Amino acid sequence: YYMKLLFLTLNKKFPDTLFKNKILKNIKHLVTDSLKELTESLSSQNIIIIDMLLPKHDAIKACKAIRKKDSNSYIIIRSDEIENYTKIAAYANGCNSFIPFNMPADVLAEKIKSINSLFMIKDEQDSYSYKEFSISFKTKEIIKNNISYQLPKIQFRIFTLLTQNPGVVFSNKEIYNYAWEKHTKVDTAALYVHLRGIRTNLSTDYIKTLRGIGYKVLK
Repeated sequence: YYMKLLFLTLNKKFPDTLFKNKILKNIKHLVTDSLKELTESLSSQNIIIIDMLLPKHDAIKACKAIRKKDSNSYIIIRSDEIENYTKIAAYANGCNSFIPFNMPADVLAEKIKSINSLFMIKDEQDSYSYKEFSISFKTKEIIKNNISYQLPKIQFRIFTLLTQNPGVVFSNKEIYNYAWEKHTKVDTAALYVHLRGIRTNLSTDYIKTLRGIGYKVLK
């Protein structure tokens, strides 16, 4: 495993049950009810599971605090009943997905395994494929129907971020942090221009906008 598994929860039995699954036997992990301890334990690759309601903070505020330090982790919130407006607020503050409290341990273990495989460091490989596209990191080429395209640097980075993780929603901030140089000031209009450029240059409608949440490509 490349990723570290972090839990923000009061229920220590839940992670204990999960780690009995052989899929997660050797994964590095931390179980805590302290947001401070969790943020201090962030590594370069993390899967974070947060209970929706905790005595000292709620999950949305926790997401926001985590994203100030880390834009790459995959954050999951555990909650049974949740309104759409709360989901939108959670996504806007960095949450990636939701799971119910009663999700079976073996199902969650497979989900974690799947997320881990999505977020393994893929830039080390020379090329990969997404639908009818073949993408090369070495030559920075995107080939579709035997035609070679070369996007501007920012557009190439946005396209590879999204297409290496089909179905995963990335917020504006996550895309900024990945595609632009650090400390570069970027606004929503600039991101929109680059996304429109990708759609136009590659004649694709796979990139979907989730208003107020972020962007993803179809699986």
